[in-house]
Amino acid sequence: MPRMPETVAALQRGAVVRAARLVRLDFASGSRFLHQGVGPLRTADGTVWSGIGELGQISDIEQAVVPTDGAPSLTLSGVDPGLIAATLAASSEVKGRPARIFDQHYDESWNLLDAPRAMYVGLVDRMTIADSGSTATIAVSLLTLLYRRRRPAFAYLNHASQTKLYPGDQGARELAALVQRTRPWPNY
Repeated sequence: MPRMPETVAALQRGAVVRAARLVRLDFASGSRFLHQGVGPLRTADGTVWSGIGELGQISDIEQAVVPTDGAPSLTLSGVDPGLIAATLAASSEVKGRPARIFDQHYDESWNLLDAPRAMYVGLVDRMTIADSGSTATIAVSLLTLLYRRRRPAFAYLNHASQTKLYPGDQGARELAALVQRTRPWPNY
């Protein structure tokens, strides 16, 4: 069974299938639902997605498990410079928050076909602002969920780390004696 049965069936019939790119940003103050079009757009679950029109752009999304080109970025041009201060103040509620990008398919009359399909899931990294005088451009860069995969462990499994985290705990006291050694267990 295909992942998108209604979309595939419409394409097999030769019908026109429209696609909309949806972005869900889960900020600390609440979620924002945006789409790269004009006006509101409704999905099957009743969510209304606000259009960012011609001023917004979503970069290409690489479908690899670990993208080589980096993660996608979102830009919004033609922003009122008065929003710059609010954007800079909002960086504390944006950093490390979930971001999801979906594709939603519609027929020629903009009737829903299937549920939105997740194209990218990641975290918001940082927001940058380019001010050109009368308007500004806000760019949001995203990170993949695997960006911390090479980060060292928070602590080592040894007696010193264990007693630092849990004073008085003696559970890791004999671990050093077990390195490169086979301990018979159970001992009857």
